[in-house]
Amino acid sequence: MLRPHVTINAAVSCDGKLASRTRAKFRFSSTEDARIIDELRRDSDAILVGATTLAKDNPHLIVHDQKNRDERVQRGQPENPAKVTISPDCIIDPASNFFQSGEADRYVFTTAHATPQNIISIEPLATVIQHQTTRVDIPLLLQTLHERGIRRLLVEGGGSTNFEFMKEKVVDELRIAVAPLVIGSATAPTLVDGIGFDQESAPQLELVGTEILGQMVILRYKFRDVVGSITE
Repeated sequence: MLRPHVTINAAVSCDGKLASRTRAKFRFSSTEDARIIDELRRDSDAILVGATTLAKDNPHLIVHDQKNRDERVQRGQPENPAKVTISPDCIIDPASNFFQSGEADRYVFTTAHATPQNIISIEPLATVIQHQTTRVDIPLLLQTLHERGIRRLLVEGGGSTNFEFMKEKVVDELRIAVAPLVIGSATAPTLVDGIGFDQESAPQLELVGTEILGQMVILRYKFRDVVGSITE
């Protein structure tokens, strides 16, 4: 299987939470970290988020800094990476920033749960790709993106989406920005949710970099066991 290089990027509290138990967002990122995230987006061909993140956070998923956008254009790329989401029922607000913010190609991967009406309502705004299964097939998603010229994919959550990618062993790098606060709660979303792993299936990582940005600590890992071939 040919697939893009996959990087998961996330900011978490010291106890690994992405948000509170009510999914209220915390301000994790510093100015310096935000600059680096914009550079990660600049160097990516597409940015992917899950349906819950899309609905709760309404992210723009664009490159903010004009210099970074200009650099993409100079390389012959669009100003912004493509936007990708996984939506099992294909129910997405057409007024969301995913559709309305920034010029970019947009892909919505959905499942057999999506009705024809839901798909039709989105098709004028994005390329809709339906998998005739109850869950989106992550390896097939990556293969499809690769066929459309996506070579570097940046995954920005949330926890269930991160789990699905790790479960399939298709994540190459993990970048975590750890913020100096504790959120708590057994039901707050974490970096990796889903059903979790056992001892035998837990992904093995190698620490490849650390950095201190003010009060934040940046941890960079690569995954030791991955599947799929990457072409640059």
